[in-house]
Amino acid sequence: MAMFSVKTSILLASVCLFKLIFLLILHEFQLQGYSSTKTLPLPQPMNAVRLFAEDTARYQLYSAPNTDQEWEALVPADGMVYMGQDDQPYMVSMFHQLQCLDVVRRQIVHQSEDGAARQPKEHDALTRHCLNYLRQMVLCRSDTQLDVVYGSPRPVISPDEYQCLDWTVVYDAVRESQGRRPIV
Repeated sequence: MAMFSVKTSILLASVCLFKLIFLLILHEFQLQGYSSTKTLPLPQPMNAVRLFAEDTARYQLYSAPNTDQEWEALVPADGMVYMGQDDQPYMVSMFHQLQCLDVVRRQIVHQSEDGAARQPKEHDALTRHCLNYLRQMVLCRSDTQLDVVYGSPRPVISPDEYQCLDWTVVYDAVRESQGRRPIV
């Protein structure tokens, strides 16, 4: 009976030690700023804002005088934030999506301006990545707002107003994170 008790005690001690080590590792992981949800910590809630969907003179497809600069300005610096004691880099999904839209835009412009000319294979791979990533994010976010459809025989979808989250909060948080990072 004493032998069974010793084995049971050793087993219990081993399980407790394993749990303790796991909790310490998890605690250290969380201390470094990593999150199981991997969302950007925001200093304030993202309030609802209204967006009126309409054609705009900015962010055009083809190369107007400032088109490339306007698209590039949508992403602060490299769109990265640095979390935890080790400054682990993360790309904020909103900025990844905006960069991918620009990659696809540039691919369309390049193919229409150069006709049959092809960009290097690595750019094709980046465009494929971006199309796939944007498709996944559209499905992931599953926006159920309804867009009005007008016209016949060729319907035109005319979204007029959206209820959105205040993206300026994300811009502020990213700029603040980038400002804290020491320049190497």
